[in-house]
Amino acid sequence: MRNVPSRIHGYEVPHFIEMLRSELRLDLDDKIWILGGMSNLNLLMNDGKKRYVVKVPALQLEYDENPYDMQWMIQKIVYRYNLSSRPVAKGMLGNELPFLVTEYEKGVTKPNPQSFQDDELVRIRNAQCRFSRIRLPVPCYNHPRTYLSVNQKQLEQVSNNDESHSMLLRDFLDNMRDFGSELEEKMEGLPVWQSDTVHGDFRPSNVVLKAHSILLIDFENTFTGSSFYD
Repeated sequence: MRNVPSRIHGYEVPHFIEMLRSELRLDLDDKIWILGGMSNLNLLMNDGKKRYVVKVPALQLEYDENPYDMQWMIQKIVYRYNLSSRPVAKGMLGNELPFLVTEYEKGVTKPNPQSFQDDELVRIRNAQCRFSRIRLPVPCYNHPRTYLSVNQKQLEQVSNNDESHSMLLRDFLDNMRDFGSELEEKMEGLPVWQSDTVHGDFRPSNVVLKAHSILLIDFENTFTGSSFYD
């Protein structure tokens, strides 16, 4: 049985649904389920004809712009190649809560790479190759050192926003920072990456197996670099 939320970012569920009805102009049902998610909260809704995935941030922060703008643009393009579900809407709800809505595609997701059959792996590989050739206006990390520096910046953000004052966490972040600096020096002489489009989070849960197609989801880490990363 799917989890049913009682509140979503401080909103009672009926109020949250009513805001979505107004934004989307859809006659959404009164029920909502949690599909899962990590940095995002993925919610399942329907209007009697179709089902939709509503994505909101797992944490409510202040945003200068909608964090789903890039995913929206990517998904509109990738959808035309039959490699993604149809994007429906994006925007802000109530007290500036970002959201992204896509059509729900019924299919099969696997828990780990070992769960895939050989023929499924071939289909996934073909889909990944097709995706790598789609030109998208996304960040370009054409060298391992460049990509590492982006991850180091994210680590710094975690460190700067840490309010736990945990010595263990602080020591861990310091060790990761030192390791990253050493690794960056060793990457200096490596060759430039080829210009492939990289999903950036190519895990089993982001691959939907359908009878005649493969769909990819969650494009928040997509960039241009080496498809070897996927």
